[in-house]
Amino acid sequence: MTEQIKLQTLLNENSINQIKLINKIFPRFDINPIVLDPQELNVENLDDYQCIVDSKNNIIALSFLPEATESQYKELFDLLTTIELPYLRSIAFFSPPLNPIESISNFSTLTHLTIVDQNFDIVIKNLNTLSTFRDLEHLNLTRTSLLSIKGIEHLTKLQYLYLGGTQIVNIDEVKYLSRLKSFAFWETKVSNISALTSNIGLEEIYLQETCVKTLEPLLAFKRLKTVSAINCKIENISERLLNLGLSIKTNHFERSQNERVLELNNNPITFPPKEILTRGNEITQAYFDSLHGEKGKLNEAKLILVGEGAAGKTSLIRRFIDNDFNPCEDKTDGISIKPWTINADDDENEKIKIHCWDFGGQEIMRATHQLFLSERSVYLIVLDIRKDENSEHWLKQVMAVSNSSPIIVVLNKCDEQFDDNIAKQMLKEKYPNIYAFHKVSCQTKEGIEELKLDVIKQISTLGMRQFIIAQNWLKVKKELERLKVARDYISYQIFIDLCSKYAINDSMVQDILLTLLHDLGLVIHFKGLEELQTQVLNPKWITEGIYTLLNSDKLSKQHGIISKKESEAILEKSFTCKKYRGKSSYLMQVMEQFELCYQVPPANPKAEVRYLIPDLLPIELNRNPKLNDGIEFIYKYKGYMPPELMARFIVKSHTLQKPNHCWRYGALLKCTSFNSQALVTVDKEEREIKIVVSDGEKRSFLAVIRSMFTEIHKSYLAENIGLEVFLPLKCQRTGRTSLLPYATLIKKEKRIWQGIEADNQFDYKLDINYSVSRLLDGIESKKVRQREFEKDQGTTVNNINVNASPVISQTVNQDSHQANQQQSSQDIDVAISIQLQSFTSLLRDWNEEIIEDISDSLHLEDDSDLMKLLPRAQKDIDRVDAALADIQSIEDVQEANKKLSKFVKVQSFIENCMEGTNKIGELMKKTGEGLGKLQTVGKEYNKIATKFGFQAIPTILLGE
Repeated sequence: MTEQIKLQTLLNENSINQIKLINKIFPRFDINPIVLDPQELNVENLDDYQCIVDSKNNIIALSFLPEATESQYKELFDLLTTIELPYLRSIAFFSPPLNPIESISNFSTLTHLTIVDQNFDIVIKNLNTLSTFRDLEHLNLTRTSLLSIKGIEHLTKLQYLYLGGTQIVNIDEVKYLSRLKSFAFWETKVSNISALTSNIGLEEIYLQETCVKTLEPLLAFKRLKTVSAINCKIENISERLLNLGLSIKTNHFERSQNERVLELNNNPITFPPKEILTRGNEITQAYFDSLHGEKGKLNEAKLILVGEGAAGKTSLIRRFIDNDFNPCEDKTDGISIKPWTINADDDENEKIKIHCWDFGGQEIMRATHQLFLSERSVYLIVLDIRKDENSEHWLKQVMAVSNSSPIIVVLNKCDEQFDDNIAKQMLKEKYPNIYAFHKVSCQTKEGIEELKLDVIKQISTLGMRQFIIAQNWLKVKKELERLKVARDYISYQIFIDLCSKYAINDSMVQDILLTLLHDLGLVIHFKGLEELQTQVLNPKWITEGIYTLLNSDKLSKQHGIISKKESEAILEKSFTCKKYRGKSSYLMQVMEQFELCYQVPPANPKAEVRYLIPDLLPIELNRNPKLNDGIEFIYKYKGYMPPELMARFIVKSHTLQKPNHCWRYGALLKCTSFNSQALVTVDKEEREIKIVVSDGEKRSFLAVIRSMFTEIHKSYLAENIGLEVFLPLKCQRTGRTSLLPYATLIKKEKRIWQGIEADNQFDYKLDINYSVSRLLDGIESKKVRQREFEKDQGTTVNNINVNASPVISQTVNQDSHQANQQQSSQDIDVAISIQLQSFTSLLRDWNEEIIEDISDSLHLEDDSDLMKLLPRAQKDIDRVDAALADIQSIEDVQEANKKLSKFVKVQSFIENCMEGTNKIGELMKKTGEGLGKLQTVGKEYNKIATKFGFQAIPTILLGE
């Protein structure tokens, strides 16, 4: 336990003199030290305090922040060579303009040395100069221009070594450090980690952004807790790596307490397929087990063509496959898929089957593209050279779902116009995925052969075609292809029977195979819809059905509201072959799963199920609502704004929407628990979404809305949609507004808390002063921000993370990236709390409405016995409200377990209402009120119950 004590009562005379000498050179040096046991020295307190003493008043640690001039540093270094600090254990320098190593050579008692440089100014040729520090346990040279670690072999007591962002090329000398526990060398030129085989006591390794290609040297390690290998060159993960017992992660994840992880995000992994790795160690092990018998190469790939309608995508495929041209080619509605077999570029004896996906360009269908766009593909962006087309729109759409897929830009119809108006060099710099530009004419065949050669070359390099799978898996795939000729879909049971036919009996392996076939686009399998017994063999069947519904006059006139019976009738009328008979519910639930529509709660149990499709809502209401007073929060999409973004939010927030206050570009929300309302609107021209929250607990309601957008944003690559977050600053005098980047404000506040900046800031656009903390207080509580700050301080040194590669430059895009990371991190911290608040709000809204609806029921007015039940029903509601009050503030699983009885009370209340065994349920049965919305509430409860491991409400009661 540290304690702040006055200087004169804490230090002996010698220590006082030394501190005063330092303070004379560094005026902002904190001369009030804290007391700490030397054994407690660590990264955190070195950053927090500039002077630390032991219980005998001896100085044991000094820390110098980047706040002095070069001349002051020279004076300091001269001073350090002369003063005596015999008990000094730790010294830290943050972004000094000069190399301090020579000036500290007399401090042989050091156990901790930190030299962190944000500017890369400090050049350290090697570590021979540190050889005298034989007791050194912790060495941090992050972001210095360290060239070599030669000399480190003398520091045999080292336990923590942080060399991230340096210029080192190899780590051979690390093999002599037998006590090493944590080693960070991210963003270095290191490519070989074989030297680590001697450091089997390592617990943490951070090698992000290096050229490392294999992790095999780690196979003998037993104590590993964290290996971060993000953005490396790793292509293969061996079965033996699973024996490390680390959870393999290939995407962003929420790390649970004490979870041991291997992070492999953004590696070019081809074996095993990333689609398998993503599903966890158990599934990955099952995949490896399947390969112990006969196996073969997949040799299939996806070629995806996108572009405006009539750009010539279909004609291009026709030229590729049949070398033919049809001047009267029809537009593609939805998606068309054609097979094309080629010889591999790297082996003419090897055939590759290409699935050519031709995406229709109609605006209304673009939201459905997300169902099928995938990463392991080659993309052709087809533009009509005669038109002034927005090539970047399509580039951004592809980049929003794929960070590594090669892109070829095709400028079609060059026989009709030569000038293409495309800034190729600028586009290639901006979108490095672009492999080539090709001018072609499908009519005259000009440029077609050159384009084909490039397509074949890129297809041949795709990792997907190299997938190795078991022979019996390949046999199931061939059977499905055979069935596809005659059928658009099969039942789930037929798939299971096919697996059993070829001795694939393990349900987990069956699930892996089905998922892999889905990821390859050979079968369309929507997780969570298995009970509908439909595995789609022909993706066009889905898109054609959805397209027919979206374009129906009836649906348009009803502003997006459609019942199951109406959808059946539309499909029956449109297709004489009856291929959608009995499948309209499936199509609607596919759209619901992808947040393209939502089920409107029925007014009573006998009412027909209806769906609302936000894309067909009215463009505006008779009078669009406005909220003038409240807090504001703005998302801007500098890269690409997905067209389905607002529709997805409307679906996600539908239980909070105020009736008849939702239109295509906005929604008015109301939350009874927070006594708040919010207006969320989209401006497509400005590519921004604006949130205004007023009344009641504004910050809490904003947190709920932000969590919804965080979930939506996770399905896109944040850097490619150019997501930025802003807080509006308003001038009361002029009424003008300035948008302040949220990430910048967060960073400013951290510097304010560190004493580096002042809270009072000046906005040059509005010519006014403002308080950073007061502005942020309006958005989220200081307690939440301080908790995040303290968490950062626990793992960082002066805002530079010693274990993970930081973003330190000040560009707008990087500010945006840090904003996303900051928001994501905070959202993870409050995710449980927000989900509980959202659920309790839903149930409380229902509690209020059900009594009102039952009271207004005609049946009740005529039945005095039922009227007597109302007061007792209200007591049921009061009791469950008390339980909701207890669970609403829960922030983690441990706290939830302590209040398990409260959850049981809520679960029992919902079940009894549905079954009609409590007073509310009795009244619901008699009046036919409230069941639909309560089922929605029950589904939300089950999501929480699953997270906490509690008993869920039986799905049969939820209408599933």
